[in-house]
Amino acid sequence: QPWYKSFGFYLLAAYCILTALVILITLRFAAPSDPQPVPLVLFGYGWLLLGILTAAVWVKRPPARGRVHSQALIIAIVVGVIAVFLPVKLFFGEIIADTYFKKGQTLASQQRFEQAVAPYIEAIQWEPDQDYYYLFLGQAYLELARTTRDERPALRLDGLNDLARLKDRPASQIGKDNLFQAALLTLKTARDLNPLNTDHSANLGRLYRLWGEVSSDQSVRREKLALSIDYFKRALRLSPNAAHLWAESGLIYYLQGDFQEALKQYQKAEDLDSLYSPTYAYLGDLYRAAGNDDAALESYKKAMEIDGRYRSLLPPQKAALHSTLGQMYFQKGLLQQSLEENLKLAQLSPRDLAVHKNLALLYRELGDRQKALDEARIALTLAPPEERNSIQSFIN
Repeated sequence: QPWYKSFGFYLLAAYCILTALVILITLRFAAPSDPQPVPLVLFGYGWLLLGILTAAVWVKRPPARGRVHSQALIIAIVVGVIAVFLPVKLFFGEIIADTYFKKGQTLASQQRFEQAVAPYIEAIQWEPDQDYYYLFLGQAYLELARTTRDERPALRLDGLNDLARLKDRPASQIGKDNLFQAALLTLKTARDLNPLNTDHSANLGRLYRLWGEVSSDQSVRREKLALSIDYFKRALRLSPNAAHLWAESGLIYYLQGDFQEALKQYQKAEDLDSLYSPTYAYLGDLYRAAGNDDAALESYKKAMEIDGRYRSLLPPQKAALHSTLGQMYFQKGLLQQSLEENLKLAQLSPRDLAVHKNLALLYRELGDRQKALDEARIALTLAPPEERNSIQSFIN
């Protein structure tokens, strides 16, 4: 019979039409918002195998006469099993891990670090030798530690299995110090996997710096900041021409109170890259702490000027800089400039109560009572119960 009248041909045609319909529907409508990587990849692999078998039905030939040899049958089964399962381990494991990793990155970009932890851990369980998976997991833990104030009893965290048991627990139930320990474990693992990657040493330096900054115990603060300096020295040995590392190293000396060494580090960063705006933000803090407000103001303005061209300030740092400039302009009686800085800050942090209170006060001082009322009413909606009476009095 003609090839196009065989049962196998119609079966293969149906398979192709169904595949095309699924692809079109997926492209036309939104994909599931929370796809599970393992079922998704395995389904795709199974569907591909089904297509191969369907094609085989179409092209099969009548069996030759005689008996199939038993050894040949065993070999065929073994080869078939290997052909099916080996790609899952060697090839699809990477796809599944990367799918989990991308899911974690998406959640982290939305500041949903608690939800990002679980997919990062899943990615590591599928591909435990990828150092950058640990790097991003460590950064997620670090962000949670930075924003968590709850303390909990110390947990034993010796490896990935211990972290996996905690992956679905809220940060408040884990506690600040345990989150720092989790970040330390993952970032050290990343460095051990790739010790020549500068980012791993620098991230450990950032971890200890933040840990020292938030610690209320002065001895712990000194210990963590000293460890931070040590890791930044290691990072600078690997990348001595990285301006941002010199600037961050200076920040640690500043936190230690060693202004002279901090200034040397900042000047080195400026020599290497005069267009790296965080250096000037750090310099501004140094000058302000030393009582030189005019030099501080010039440094802050230069940081904002460079950032306007190159966008090198991170959102939290940019928000802090607008806030500081707003305060300094207000103290100097430059109300219009203070207003402009606070308006920029409101764009970055629209739900910041302090910003709207400042804007209400500034508009009142500038004689724009309607805008002062508008800002005060926004502040009232954001205020905790204990502050509402004072804001309502301001409005009245």
